[in-house]
Amino acid sequence: QSLRAAALDQLGDADGAAKAFAASGAEDQAVASMIRARDWDQLKTTAPDPWKAAIATVLPPADPALIPEGPLAKSQSLIEDSTTTRQTLMALLDSVPTP
Repeated sequence: QSLRAAALDQLGDADGAAKAFAASGAEDQAVASMIRARDWDQLKTTAPDPWKAAIATVLPPADPALIPEGPLAKSQSLIEDSTTTRQTLMALLDSVPTP
């Protein structure tokens, strides 16, 4: 399975590679392939915490009632979201090893 996963990864089939890596027990490689495949729904539950937080900042809120109404509320929300996103992405970048 891991050879098949590596082959799929090399061919650019990130989704297939993620499934094959997961089946072979290579969770770190499966997560990396899911990230390349942009499988955000799956990553919300399986990714390391810094990735989960980053994914949560780009997905729309599950509850539409959380979307503010009115120009002032929307502007304030954008400022708060910007600060949260910056902190989240800094934590994500700090968690990724440099090549």
